[in-house]
Amino acid sequence: RTSKKIKSMKMMRSVVVVFFFTSLLFVVEATDSPPHIIFFLTDDLGWNAPSFHNPAVQTPAIQELYESGLELTRHYTYNRCAPTRSSFLSGRFPYKLAATRTNLNPGTVKDGLHLSYTTIADKLRQANYSTHQFGKWHQGFFNTSYIPTSRGFDSSYGFLSGGQDHWSEETITYSKGIDIWDSNHNAYGSNGNWSSELYGSAAVRVIEENGRQREEQGSAPPLFLYLALHNTHGPTQAPPRLVDMYNFTGEAGNLRNVFYGMISGVDETVKNVTDALKKNGQWENSLIVWTTDNGSPIVANKLRDDCVNATWDGSRGCSCGSNAPLRGAKDNNLEGGVRTPTIVSGPWLDNSMRGQTLDGMVHVCDWYATFCEIAGVDSADPDGIAPLDSVSLLDYLKGKNATSPRDFAVLDHRMFKATTQGAILSKEWKLIVEETIGDGGWFGDFYPNASATSPPDTKLHCGPHNPCLFNITADMTEHNNVATEYPDVLAALMQVFTDLEKEYHPPVDSPPEDETGYMAYVNSHEGFLGPWDG
Repeated sequence: RTSKKIKSMKMMRSVVVVFFFTSLLFVVEATDSPPHIIFFLTDDLGWNAPSFHNPAVQTPAIQELYESGLELTRHYTYNRCAPTRSSFLSGRFPYKLAATRTNLNPGTVKDGLHLSYTTIADKLRQANYSTHQFGKWHQGFFNTSYIPTSRGFDSSYGFLSGGQDHWSEETITYSKGIDIWDSNHNAYGSNGNWSSELYGSAAVRVIEENGRQREEQGSAPPLFLYLALHNTHGPTQAPPRLVDMYNFTGEAGNLRNVFYGMISGVDETVKNVTDALKKNGQWENSLIVWTTDNGSPIVANKLRDDCVNATWDGSRGCSCGSNAPLRGAKDNNLEGGVRTPTIVSGPWLDNSMRGQTLDGMVHVCDWYATFCEIAGVDSADPDGIAPLDSVSLLDYLKGKNATSPRDFAVLDHRMFKATTQGAILSKEWKLIVEETIGDGGWFGDFYPNASATSPPDTKLHCGPHNPCLFNITADMTEHNNVATEYPDVLAALMQVFTDLEKEYHPPVDSPPEDETGYMAYVNSHEGFLGPWDG
């Protein structure tokens, strides 16, 4: 167990499990076809956000999945949006992917997930899955070769850039344009609605169509739904009906109400999708994975007036959230930036695994090989510019193996500066090599807060001449740098870190920006952005 909160819920979970599985046992045993795979990737939601880590947050649908599923307590991602998504889609560690350069920003850059990679959607389509993407893409879109329907998805409904206003759908990634994309064309007329509802409703429609097909034709392909939810990425915005669920007061009370409303919006989407699966007959053979792409953004600066007076339609500059009790935040390699709350649930899960907490190391790239094995397709991808890193978690999730197949992971290894920076995990050890890590402190149950509206700009120094070493299994909150106590471990891991320089890395320089071509598309498409270079 990794925290007192996790321990305290074990008894409650076991009670719920008995009822849940009893009602589904016959259907699961009678089902031999590959399961529907539903992958929720929430945006910028830290460790202290879901209700199973923070009971002040109202997420009953996610809580139900947690209580009838299992939790992965050492699930790692990259510390920013686009590289995590690239890693999930390609099965590679993020350091091998172009997104680690600039997070694929601004939107005018001619860059994206390398076309040599076979995506998990490509793989599942080989296994006769019907594949669909919803919400945030953020894998490049300057050319149609990079959009979801060219990367293995039968359809997509979402936005192509790295962020958008949740109400107007205008991109916020250092460029201009309304950003709603429907498979192969702009979704004219869809803007002006809360984006979470748009994308969740699109997923429900796909589920309903799949159900109709099975009813009318006697069979339908299994579904792979990749729901890359934009909540809780800034700007901090939510409908009043969700904001009104909370009544926090004080200097940051308004902002917290809106932010928690966004989290409840995530839960609403989860509920709508799982309800649709139940209503349309797919639920009894569904695998649900819910996780987040990185920790919450915690910016150590003063709580501005527009954040104090936050309203439901939001402010773009108010970074908030919580990774408590973990250290650090989005954009750094401390646990608060890269360790993400994760649950596996649905009737696909074996009864023996319900209510379990698995503490083994898992990386987001591992879902690639896992889903391939579940679908019965080979995960090998020999033509990719860098070799596959994904390992299948199937036997671990099924309880056939008591330990995770992963005992090593490269969280980050950037060679874009004078000195290589990053972090690696090896069993219980974590090595961090970075000259200066900003926002390297602990920020409490919600940041910003009235008791510390202007915390010190906490920095941690772990440069190549004084790297940091943590025993993560004994010290998940990274309070104790034990580099001087374990010199042999430090030396061995530094050698591994150095040897990674021989492995494939994306080129140091980003491709050129093309604002002229980008804006020419926007100006000729009613203010909507889209692929402008072919």
